[in-house]
Amino acid sequence: MLTEDERSTSKPAVALLNIYDLTRDRKYLDQAKEIVEGFNAIAGDVLKEFQGEPPFRTWWLYHGDFWYHVQDLLVRYHNATGDESTLATLMKTVDLHLRDSWDSEREGWCVFDNQPFVSLMRKLPGAEPRIRGPYSTEFGLSFAYAARMTGDMGYLAPFLENLEELDGLSPGQSWQERCGNRYFTRSQWLFVPFISLLPQDWPAKREKIVLQEAFRAGLKQEDGLAAWSPKGKITPTLHGELAWTESPFGKVVRTHGQNWVSYKTPQDILALPGSLSFWVKKGEATWGRRPWPWYTELRGLVHIADAGSQTNALDLMCVGNDLWTRLYDQRGWDTVALSASFPWNDGKWHHVAVVWTRLSLTVYVDGNQAARSESSTLPDGGQKTIHIGYRPGNWYGQAGFHDVRIFRTALPARRVKEIYEEKRH
Repeated sequence: MLTEDERSTSKPAVALLNIYDLTRDRKYLDQAKEIVEGFNAIAGDVLKEFQGEPPFRTWWLYHGDFWYHVQDLLVRYHNATGDESTLATLMKTVDLHLRDSWDSEREGWCVFDNQPFVSLMRKLPGAEPRIRGPYSTEFGLSFAYAARMTGDMGYLAPFLENLEELDGLSPGQSWQERCGNRYFTRSQWLFVPFISLLPQDWPAKREKIVLQEAFRAGLKQEDGLAAWSPKGKITPTLHGELAWTESPFGKVVRTHGQNWVSYKTPQDILALPGSLSFWVKKGEATWGRRPWPWYTELRGLVHIADAGSQTNALDLMCVGNDLWTRLYDQRGWDTVALSASFPWNDGKWHHVAVVWTRLSLTVYVDGNQAARSESSTLPDGGQKTIHIGYRPGNWYGQAGFHDVRIFRTALPARRVKEIYEEKRH
């Protein structure tokens, strides 16, 4: 089990399972069982992996071998036996790879040449991971199987975004036209298991699946500030007395002083790649005392964290004409702090988007990239609340807000542009 190449263990086991499928002779299944249980035993604690400790003891050499080879084995063995511990191991691998390696901004899988030295490589000048294209269908089987077993269609998102171009296959293209092409034939051999596991209505639902919208609050007076999530309506918590302001979107909420609104967010929303989108306009300063002079005019905009703390948090605030975006870890220390020029005093509504992954943190203003850090560390879980017009210790919101959205996917630049253009006036 401690071989340095997982393929030498998993491929024979897949062959044994194929023989079992043909013969139903349990001796072949029992031999594969020993190998699978070995992988289950070394799979580790997923919480520790999400906290940044070394992942599975044999995973750390090269994630790619586990994507294609070991996950293939886990899928086939669970399909044959229904073994729950095997499904649990499979889900750990899928979640780990989504967190560590799927870069939806670049729309590809990030592959480092030597996993134990990822941290070192990222500190070297010009060090960049290699990006495998989104059409790596050999990875798709385990993700599609995970989606079927859990009912979470979000596992399909990395593949459905570009399915028409998957390995050269265009919609309606005849297989006969391309069957003489050796590469195409090989790609279809890898492609068919994935496509066969997709739900029949995936074309109609693709946009919804790809975006993975997890939260939306229009913040309009007419809808009572109710927010939406896939699980249903979310009732806001009002802090102080809210005001309203006219906008191109109708009458929307205006936070001021120690008056703001908060909502319960999807649990652990910052533990995996994701995005935040909202519209904001500077409001009239109505606080009763002057803010700290070295901060000039500080305004807390959006804060996502646990109940009222600054740990494992995403925080946005305006300081003068600068938009500051920070990620905080479990110690309350900021691991990323980005400053972006922001046209705060022009009296107009502006769209802000923040996209976070394990590899980067990117800020967009009015559809264009305004700031980016290539050195990012995702917070742990524990996020429970999104505060609008508030940050711990500074309640000076003083702004109008509209259409706050959270996505469980790191939106590429073109998607951010589309969201901005949709409501731009």
